[in-house]
Amino acid sequence: MCSDYGMTQVQGATLLAAMGIFDLFGTTLSGWLSDRFNSRVLLLFWYYGLRGLSLIYQTRRGLKP
Repeated sequence: MCSDYGMTQVQGATLLAAMGIFDLFGTTLSGWLSDRFNSRVLLLFWYYGLRGLSLIYQTRRGLKP
């Protein structure tokens, strides 16, 4: 699948490792924020708001979600 996007196997593995690192930090930060603030507001804005903005960004650049 990496070759479909013009990446080598090493580049694909590096990208996968970076995703894992960001997932670790994002999950930890999300848990810390939900302990400190109202979870409904956090979930509504942070998860759905930023997800919507990322989809808008992707469609403006011509990328498929």
